[in-house]
Amino acid sequence: QGYKLVLTGHSLGAGAACLLAFLFYEHVDGGISSRLEIPTSMIECWGFGCPPCVDKLLSEHAPFIKNVVLQVYDEKCLAEILRLICTYLVHYN
Repeated sequence: QGYKLVLTGHSLGAGAACLLAFLFYEHVDGGISSRLEIPTSMIECWGFGCPPCVDKLLSEHAPFIKNVVLQVYDEKCLAEILRLICTYLVHYN
């Protein structure tokens, strides 16, 4: 109690995390989240560079999945972006 289930990954791992999040989020009798007694409000997925692995309709009904795609041309900029993302995750989740 008091914890969230946060799945994350990069590239192919992000696609796998996204699909796994859908499996956990499916809240039906005998489903994974109901068997583990995880409320769907406590499931979240952060994908970094996630490949498209679901259709548009399904993605529009998946508020628990957040996707981050970065195109960085400067390594100093990347470090700052990652710091800001980590700060956001710590303070606003």
